[in-house]
Amino acid sequence: MLPLLVSAEKWDFLPDSQVLRKYSDHKKNILFTGRLSPNKKQTDLVKMIYYLKQINPNTRLILVGGGKDETDNYFKELKALIKKLHLQHDVIITNQVSESELKSYFMLADLFVSMSEHEGFGVPLVEAMCFDIPVLAYKSTAIPEILGDAALMFTDKKDMPLVAGLASVLLNNREIRSSIIEAQKNVRKKFEHDTIRNDYLDMIKGLENG
Repeated sequence: MLPLLVSAEKWDFLPDSQVLRKYSDHKKNILFTGRLSPNKKQTDLVKMIYYLKQINPNTRLILVGGGKDETDNYFKELKALIKKLHLQHDVIITNQVSESELKSYFMLADLFVSMSEHEGFGVPLVEAMCFDIPVLAYKSTAIPEILGDAALMFTDKKDMPLVAGLASVLLNNREIRSSIIEAQKNVRKKFEHDTIRNDYLDMIKGLENG
């Protein structure tokens, strides 16, 4: 299956200045973008930020995406967990955002973390790479194929303090952080226009010859 095209040129517009001002402070921003859904596992992200704040107190989690419905059971579960862990001021939940707002959140992010247990193509992962944001991800479904060797991935969520420790390394170790970003620059090339175009042409030629 050929991947979808994710072009860096799509971000050629101004970010939302209000979002930038609001979250440009001393805190490190952990980002995840995706619909609020049980399979996206935003609850696991909240658990991770709880342990991460014990290592790095000045961190916040920003959850960007649709599905913020106060009558939804998963949203209620998520809010209850945030309250239980006393993270009301440390977890930001947006609803659907504009393209300029989304760009701002990517610009603000110090780390992109995915706990998702079901991903198709995984557009947000490639978008994060386009913004040179290090990615930490649960190794599931299509995620290893998307990220290759250009991210830190883990296979076990049972030890959440360990996952938080990996996040802390990516936030604070400049050498490892830089090496991940450089690797991601190479991986994202396979999603660029010329690469995708050539893949499609090769597929068409294969069908014609078959």
